[in-house]
Amino acid sequence: SFQAKSNPKKIAIYTKNSTISFFELEEYVCKTANYLKNQNIKPKDVVLHYFDDEFLLAVTMLALARIGACLVSISKNRPKNQLNEIYNLLNPKYILSNIDIKLDFKLKKLIFTNEILNSLENSIYEYEKDA
Repeated sequence: SFQAKSNPKKIAIYTKNSTISFFELEEYVCKTANYLKNQNIKPKDVVLHYFDDEFLLAVTMLALARIGACLVSISKNRPKNQLNEIYNLLNPKYILSNIDIKLDFKLKKLIFTNEILNSLENSIYEYEKDA
């Protein structure tokens, strides 16, 4: 947010096909955070996180941080017994990914793709007020 205000036109992310400015990144993060918040992700929720798209990986990581959720990055090739250990130890509520990952345990799956990101309206992220 600071960089978006101070250096909005400077490059924040280089992708294969384009560059993303700090201002554009802030817009992507805000609308993603609002989308995830509307999917009932709340502060302190544990979210398993797997993306094979580096841009979506960065945007969703920043959006989860903005919400205050706990992110646990997993590898698609991680042995199932390690995934089961992570599940039993951390009790995650969601798995957020751009692909459907098969798991041995029940977890709410949120698929987030570039198509979904591009369909979201730009917005300012509304922080939850402390109760």
